[in-house]
Amino acid sequence: MSKRALELVINKALFEQRYLEIKETLFKDDKKLRIYIDTNIFGRAIDGRINPTEASSLRRIMSRRDDLDIYTSEKTRKEISNHPNQNVQDYLQFIMTLAGVIPEENFVTIVGGPLGTLPLGSAPLGGGMSTEDPIYSQVKAIFDADDAEHIFQAIKSDSDYFLTLDNKTILSRRSDFNKLGFSTSLVSPKNLETIMFAVEDNTN
Repeated sequence: MSKRALELVINKALFEQRYLEIKETLFKDDKKLRIYIDTNIFGRAIDGRINPTEASSLRRIMSRRDDLDIYTSEKTRKEISNHPNQNVQDYLQFIMTLAGVIPEENFVTIVGGPLGTLPLGSAPLGGGMSTEDPIYSQVKAIFDADDAEHIFQAIKSDSDYFLTLDNKTILSRRSDFNKLGFSTSLVSPKNLETIMFAVEDNTN
């Protein structure tokens, strides 16, 4: 078996295991899946860089909209506000309001430190120094800093899934991320569709 084929088998097993963990409460007793939306989900709705399979998966996922809590973070809002095309920026802002917005967690906190390491007034008397949140540090060891910030937001907001279209720098590193043991799973639209509709599809 090739390395790629083995990875596909392992990933399929991980998704099936994740589904088994949640199937007892999925869509029951008002349990909703908490989904964090990566920035590229919004952006590709504008530029058309989404393949038909992923688009179909997103449509099917949204058919269960009442069973989902969909969120993104203030970081996404900031990234959208930097888009060079004002019309696109306005439209993306509109789309983003359709999802709830979670407060952006500070991935850097201030702790006591030597006098003078921070501007006066930014820390208690005696100065301070900045230190990364340990969770962010773990995630950044695997992902690019910008991607790590988004994944960190999802973890800190107790999201069940981090939904992204980024295969190259996020989904391809999923096995390393899974070793950290966080409850948040990294998924593509097709992955999430498979998880959400596993029972229904297997009985058809």
